[in-house]
Amino acid sequence: MSQIDREAIERELARLKQAYRQTLDDELNALSTQARALVPEALDRVALASLRDRLHRLSGSGGTFGLPQLSDAARRLETRVKAWLEADTQTVVPMETLTEFAAAIDAMADITAEQPASSSAAMRSQAARSPEAATGQRRSVWILSPDPVLREDLGNALQQFDYRVKRLDSPADADADADADNLPDALIVDAELDGFGDESRWLARFSGVLVVLTGTMNFETCLSAAWMGADAVLQHPVDASELASRIDAMLRERGDQAYRVLIVDDDLALAEHYRLVLAAAGMRAEVLSEPTEIVERVAGFRPELILLDVDLSGYAGPDLATIIRYYDEWVGLPIVYLSAETDHARQIEALSRGADDFLVKPISDAQLVAVVSVRAYRFRQLAELMYLDSLTGLYKHGPIKDALNAELTRARRKRDSLSVAMIDIDHFKRVNDTYGHAQGDRVIRALAHLLKQRLRQSDRIGRYGGEEFLVIMPASRADEARLAIDDVRRRFAALQFHHDSQVFTCTLSAGVADIAGDDAPQAMLVAADAALYAAKAAGRDRVVLAGEVPDAHEEGS
Repeated sequence: MSQIDREAIERELARLKQAYRQTLDDELNALSTQARALVPEALDRVALASLRDRLHRLSGSGGTFGLPQLSDAARRLETRVKAWLEADTQTVVPMETLTEFAAAIDAMADITAEQPASSSAAMRSQAARSPEAATGQRRSVWILSPDPVLREDLGNALQQFDYRVKRLDSPADADADADADNLPDALIVDAELDGFGDESRWLARFSGVLVVLTGTMNFETCLSAAWMGADAVLQHPVDASELASRIDAMLRERGDQAYRVLIVDDDLALAEHYRLVLAAAGMRAEVLSEPTEIVERVAGFRPELILLDVDLSGYAGPDLATIIRYYDEWVGLPIVYLSAETDHARQIEALSRGADDFLVKPISDAQLVAVVSVRAYRFRQLAELMYLDSLTGLYKHGPIKDALNAELTRARRKRDSLSVAMIDIDHFKRVNDTYGHAQGDRVIRALAHLLKQRLRQSDRIGRYGGEEFLVIMPASRADEARLAIDDVRRRFAALQFHHDSQVFTCTLSAGVADIAGDDAPQAMLVAADAALYAAKAAGRDRVVLAGEVPDAHEEGS
């Protein structure tokens, strides 16, 4: 998993805070000048609107940059200016009131109290639980067991799923490697190992997935695993594909893919602070200060949550939220308002315009991370329910065909290569008939897991139907795609599946086609399907290119 340079982020946050303090005097002087220029006989409404906007920005940013009293004072003064703006144009504000108002503006310069709690501490506590961007690096697994057969067989099986495996036979070996601060993504521990919990002090530093294997599932074993902080207890012999799927699911739940957050705010210093706080928590955030570009940015960035300022220069946040909701594909996209507005009636009115939550500035870093994480997580979960197959976690039939349309359009625009592969598990009906549908599901999950592990993040993978899969491979020629799919084929054939006391294996066949001329998506699918049929006819357990005539001989069918 990627390592976030938190020290660099904290330095940048400190720099932002210092820059804010340096410009604050100039901002307060400008406010004072504007306030003292007000005269009761003819209140300049343009000047009042400018005062309101400046005070609004201060009320939202002061607390964020360590000056909560400044935020409170600015909010009180902003409320007074709003009242003057909403009053009848003939209303006269007494000179004494204006003088008092100007004095209150001047008094803000004396506010020096800073936020007592460090934002970096909040970020560090959140970062351990937040998603980080995936780097594409192979995951590491340690197998700690006194049983050499278990270490060897399970290790070999997990290597087929592209894990880096280290086999250890004693707590002392684990302690020695852990001293090098090289802890794995997942740790698999045999319950038969004595003294693990007592001797391994480094376990307190271990933040990966901990799985306990046991020959007997009973209360005592599960209680010991709970004391160790285990994430799962599995009974061996364990199916390696099922174990790999469980480990990946738990790592994914902890977050190995950054949430994408779009921050729409014209206060650039404040927006940059939010961006850095979210980055420190492992998220990918972008700032948009020009509201007219919001549709284009949402389409390109595909955020999983939008932080939207209610009061933007020349625009209202609720209007932008309404525009986003005009697009069907963004109806469920979470929108969270950020504003210094404390009037509940106005908050409710704003929420009725298409948003999901309302956060009042200044907001603490910890609260910001918590709200964004929870809502982005729920959005991602709902998206998975809509578009992903529940058994495999791959795209469903409809979404994978939509993805092919999109990738084909992109390939034509960029004049780039594009390949597709149709994959089918050989003799799958025989697996179901012999070992049962539960074992058939395990075989399907194992292949899905291999495809996700061995192919690129840019590749799109879908369960096309039953035991058939469709893979879309952008920027890949057919020969390159065949090499990648053939690697999956060989690894899949090496997997062993257990049913009672029996062990069985499976193979796959695949057909690969690439873009040719003005091929429509359906033409590519027909070509890949014909190549798959040729692979089946030639004896199965092979990958065939479209238009190729394979040698007909049995190979692991």
